[in-house]
Amino acid sequence: MKKKSIPYKETEYVGRSSRPFDEYNDCAVRALMTVTGASYDDAQHYLSLHCDRRRGRGVNTNRLRERLGLNPFLPKTILGASFKLIPTGAGRRLNPRKRRECPTLKMFLADRSKGRYYCLMRGHAFAVIDGVVVDEFPLGARCRVDTCWEVITQ
Repeated sequence: MKKKSIPYKETEYVGRSSRPFDEYNDCAVRALMTVTGASYDDAQHYLSLHCDRRRGRGVNTNRLRERLGLNPFLPKTILGASFKLIPTGAGRRLNPRKRRECPTLKMFLADRSKGRYYCLMRGHAFAVIDGVVVDEFPLGARCRVDTCWEVITQ
């Protein structure tokens, strides 16, 4: 019996035809661009200003969490979209220090088939739009989603 894979779509670049040739470790930029609808350059500029991202370097995850805010009741507005921390699983808050409590990607997608989400897992950021993972490469069903924000575009 063939296993059902996670729905996946490759990142489409907004404002350009492809990734800049000198960019690496830009998953946070691609995910932010995808969920907000902003251009790649705008997302890159925002993360460089507020999270100290340099070209070709990743974003410090703790700084990103701090910037987006870990308070579930205070929406943050970024590039024309509001970010709201959401609980996952059986009403548990995500806790990166207790990875077994974090839901798998398969569980996360089963609970949220509609909406736009900016998600973090260990060492990687990705977008989920209407139950489909939007990223540069497919992710495994057993990946743990550490932190997630629901994104409401204005």
